[in-house]
Amino acid sequence: MLAKARAEVDAAFGNEMLRIEHLAKLRYIEQILMETLAHLAHRAGVCAQALCEDTLLAGRYARANGTR
Repeated sequence: MLAKARAEVDAAFGNEMLRIEHLAKLRYIEQILMETLAHLAHRAGVCAQALCEDTLLAGRYARANGTR
């Protein structure tokens, strides 16, 4: 799978700098990402853990102990 993804990137970009037009050529990588997100989406609720202590997220958002 990794070899096929790398080959797709090489074929799409060649020696050029990344441009927005290249993204449409990355169909295999898009499918890998979509499949990964599909598998992770249903696990999000299962894997969520409560915080062990009060936390400040990104220096702005206060989250209390025990929240998810």
